[in-house]
Amino acid sequence: MPEGDTIHKIARAMQPTLIGKRVEQLRLRNRGAVDAVKGETIESIEAVGKHLLVRFSGNWGLRVHLGMKGRWRRYSNNTRRPAALHASVLLATADLAYVCTSARHAELVRRSDLERAVRELGPDLLRPEPDLDEVLRRARAAGNGDRAIGELLLDQSVASGIGNVFKSEVLFIKRIHPWMKTRFIDDERLRSLYAKAGELMRANVRPGRRVTVELTMRRSADRRLDPRLWVYGRIHQRCLVCGTHVDMDHQGDQARSTYWCPTCQKATRGPTEH
Repeated sequence: MPEGDTIHKIARAMQPTLIGKRVEQLRLRNRGAVDAVKGETIESIEAVGKHLLVRFSGNWGLRVHLGMKGRWRRYSNNTRRPAALHASVLLATADLAYVCTSARHAELVRRSDLERAVRELGPDLLRPEPDLDEVLRRARAAGNGDRAIGELLLDQSVASGIGNVFKSEVLFIKRIHPWMKTRFIDDERLRSLYAKAGELMRANVRPGRRVTVELTMRRSADRRLDPRLWVYGRIHQRCLVCGTHVDMDHQGDQARSTYWCPTCQKATRGPTEH
């Protein structure tokens, strides 16, 4: 599932192969071929939370949000690639092409509109030193305190990058029940929650599968059985700390999947983090 760490990895992979190159072709699923940027130079590629931003030398920028199923693939010119008509985005230079499929959102906008959209997002938690004071300010301004913390963490206008996986994982690590109202979480604890989420995501901007479980845990003889995540995707499996079966339910207006341990994450403030 693409979250902030995934988008930052994609941006890092694209930057050395695309920046400074001229656009030979840009196609968008909802517009077809876009001639406005043909021949323009790709000036920058940036990840901001879950958004991938590509800026061209003219007055245009591309913004892509993968959603839950989106995926980017790279193809050389002598490699067969999917038909552009079925792609969310096709961005090609003289040497190669990047094809994005099943994106939730992909649009070409004026660069001024692109910068405006970025300003509406909360601080990117994958930055080396995210502005946690601004995150805390936005978090307290978002609602009247009756909002569940599991829903708040997914609000990209508060902080950028957190999705279902890191939401569930950081709440487990901090021993906070996903449905706890934010008014019951003091500023220090709320700030540390976002700080830990950023730490987890930054640690996963590397090759390989996503991992949140400490590597110091005992390793099984069969590496395939080693848990990578504390609770996410582990419904009815035993909690790695207390042995209680992990639970899952859908949360918020968008029914986002949330996993937690009923014992380690009691509805009250509960035990301290491990």
